Amino acid sequence: MSADLTLLQFDACAKFKEAFEADDTFRKTAGLSFDVLIDKKMLATTAVPPQGNKKVIIFSESEAPSEEKIGTMDYIMASRIRIITIIRTVEGKENAKDVVLTIVKHLEKVLWDKEWLGTGWLSHRKIGGGFAVPPTPTEAYHSLLFEVLSSVGEEPE
Repeated sequence: MSADLTLLQFDACAKFKEAFEADDTFRKTAGLSFDVLIDKKMLATTAVPPQGNKKVIIFSESEAPSEEKIGTMDYIMASRIRIITIIRTVEGKENAKDVVLTIVKHLEKVLWDKEWLGTGWLSHRKIGGGFAVPPTPTEAYHSLLFEVLSSVGEEPE
C-alpha cells in the first residue's frame, strides 16, 4: 500500500443529515433540527420550548463487513442506520402524531432515490420502523431503520 492511499468509506449518518438539511421542505419547517447521535444521552435532551420541538436523530446501530470483493483488498460494509424522530408539541397547537407522520414520509422521500456517487455508496433500503410507543397528542417517537451497503477500499486513480 502506498503512503498516499485514500480510503473510500461512506459515512451514512453524515450524508443522510446533509441530505435532510439541504431539503427545502425541511428548511422551512419551524423548530426542526437534525443531529448525528454521538451519545445516547442526547435522546433525553428534547425539552419543550414554547413553540414545540421537532428533532431528528441519526445514528449508526451497527456496522460489519458484509462480503469481500473477490481478488481485491476491498470489501462491502453493511451498516444499520437508525433515524429517530422525536416530536414534542404544545397542547392545542399541533398534533404530535400528525407532525411525525409528515416528517417521516418526507424523510423516506428524500432518501428514496438519493445517490452519493464517488463516496463508496452502493445502496440503502428501509428494513423497519414504526412508533416505539403509542403517540399522544403532544409527544410522538418514531423510528426508521435503514440498511446501507457501502464499499470500502482504494480510491480509483
